[in-house]
Amino acid sequence: MKIHNFTVCDQVRREDNGKFIIIGAYANEILFHSLPSTFNFTIWFLLEHERTGADRFTVRGRIDQLEEPVLKVEGETEVADIKQWDPIGIMSSLNLDGPCTLFLEAKLEDGEWFLLREIRVSKGNVAIPEILPKPASMG
Repeated sequence: MKIHNFTVCDQVRREDNGKFIIIGAYANEILFHSLPSTFNFTIWFLLEHERTGADRFTVRGRIDQLEEPVLKVEGETEVADIKQWDPIGIMSSLNLDGPCTLFLEAKLEDGEWFLLREIRVSKGNVAIPEILPKPASMG
């Protein structure tokens, strides 16, 4: 089993035609106007399978060097066709007290943990869009 297209974003939607819309994808930094803050996010990825039957996976999140995870999700998929990759979406929320580094890791079956993403959490100027005035009526 392999993980592909691991994305951290605000939201994922599925269209009627089966395509996915990824909204608010994060690169390697999450910037907050103020900390502490709550981070509501979605993790989205595809699982590639090597055999039919049950495949187990676990995703966890750790902050800085703390061993205890702040997020842990275990899942299992039943694989009927190895040509089909399973889309997985995990919605979560974390309370972040201050600047830190978020490590997102996975374990496939009974294997070892491996790093998927390392994202810095920082406080800084977040642009707040201005509300545009309504145009004057043309009369």
